[in-house]
Amino acid sequence: MTDQALDDLARRLLLDAARQEYAALVAEAPEHSFSPAFERKMKKLIRRTDHPVRHRLAQAVACLLLAALLSGCSLLAFSPTARNALAGWVREVFSTWSIYRHSGEAQPALEDAVYRPAWVPPAYEEVLAPETGNFVRILYETPEGSLLRFSYLKGIASTALQVEWEGAVVRPVLVGTLPGELYQNPADGPNILVWTDQERDAVFWITAPLEERELVKIATSVACSPMPKRYRISWLPVQYGGFFVASEHSSQGKGETVYEGNDALTITFGYSNDRENDPPYPEKQSPGEPVQVGEAPATLYRAQEAEEQQLLVWDNDDASVVLWVRAALPVELLLQIGESVIPDLNDLTGTMEISTFEPGAEPLLEEVKAALTDPFLAQVEAYARRDAAANYYMQPDYNQMVRDYQAQHLSPQREEAMARVSPQVERLQEAGTPGEHVLSLFGPFYSASIFVSYHATTAHICDEYGEMIASYHSGNREWTVVPTKAEMQFSYEVNQVYFAAYRAARAELTAD
Repeated sequence: MTDQALDDLARRLLLDAARQEYAALVAEAPEHSFSPAFERKMKKLIRRTDHPVRHRLAQAVACLLLAALLSGCSLLAFSPTARNALAGWVREVFSTWSIYRHSGEAQPALEDAVYRPAWVPPAYEEVLAPETGNFVRILYETPEGSLLRFSYLKGIASTALQVEWEGAVVRPVLVGTLPGELYQNPADGPNILVWTDQERDAVFWITAPLEERELVKIATSVACSPMPKRYRISWLPVQYGGFFVASEHSSQGKGETVYEGNDALTITFGYSNDRENDPPYPEKQSPGEPVQVGEAPATLYRAQEAEEQQLLVWDNDDASVVLWVRAALPVELLLQIGESVIPDLNDLTGTMEISTFEPGAEPLLEEVKAALTDPFLAQVEAYARRDAAANYYMQPDYNQMVRDYQAQHLSPQREEAMARVSPQVERLQEAGTPGEHVLSLFGPFYSASIFVSYHATTAHICDEYGEMIASYHSGNREWTVVPTKAEMQFSYEVNQVYFAAYRAARAELTAD
């Protein structure tokens, strides 16, 4: 761009911004003549601008104004017109990551529908179904174990998507008429396609080992799909102490959660679109009594005897779902719990799974079976016999051997993921801006949720299947390893083998 062109651009940008902001005031301003002294000062200022420094000044002004327009920051501070034009999702690019941030007024999350692809390559089968919320994901997998993950984040003022793309080749693409970016893996691995849709008020991304053509085809097929609402309670009577979830189960259109508190007090909340079979009424059913849950008509079935549970039943707004609360509580508390019911909408942290493991309750996972090879188990037994001879159960070098083997054959790429997420945690913690940041990593293709509040910063990392593998809290400024189900199964089986060999060796030694 020539100096003259830069001068013209700077002048146009300044005039346009001023015209948008102050046109009405200028139109109403009275005519005015300037004093001779003021005119002389203006001529002197104009002569100064003829100096060669003028060109550098014009270039700087033009560059600053262009940067303001592109980033949507400085200009938004004083121009409501520009602020409205740039409302929605905006991408900011940094050295090794991109941030897709929402500005302006956000649309509410879909409570009874999700966006999902209408087409994926035929080999992929859905293995993780979506749930309504501000963050939605669907996972597909081939028989060979190749994964395709579709996710989106709805516009929320305090939420942003970050794509950590170190090592990727980034280039622009079009999803129909919508702008997007393709983060290509130079190695033989998955790619990430990200695009924003201002009309749907969402940022979408797909992670899969597919070429641009197929990724774009998946993206352009995304459509709104109806889904039954989910519900949860948002209040429990604190005067009865703390509560924990004793059991929980859900399926399409129905769910029930049992909360357990002190003195064996239980509170059951449920909902269902199967009105013929739900809710489970008490065996000793009393005549129903009309009451109100907020503005909704409800029916109360009082307990016939002391310590028995009472049942409160009511319909949702369009009478398509029946809801209930059952507990041995006073009626006013049952009504207050009922009034606290809200739609259950996911965020990223809410979709993460923390694995549990009960020995013998479930069959071994295939990856655990593959890791428990005969040579490895023979090595475990050899260490056990050696430790038995030394009368030292599980010496440190044995534990290190098992950890190294597990990390090589079974564990997720936890250390690399933590190393990639840690700088973002520190940056957001220093910035101190409250909100949740969804982070999509580029190799390993994991996800992270970083939540910043005025009191603390927390972070959680999950693998491709949504299983949490690490957690961070600013209180101790350290990562905590969260074991996967495969790791827990593996450790249990290996410990059983070691224990049997150690005990047999000790029995032989004491017998001699």
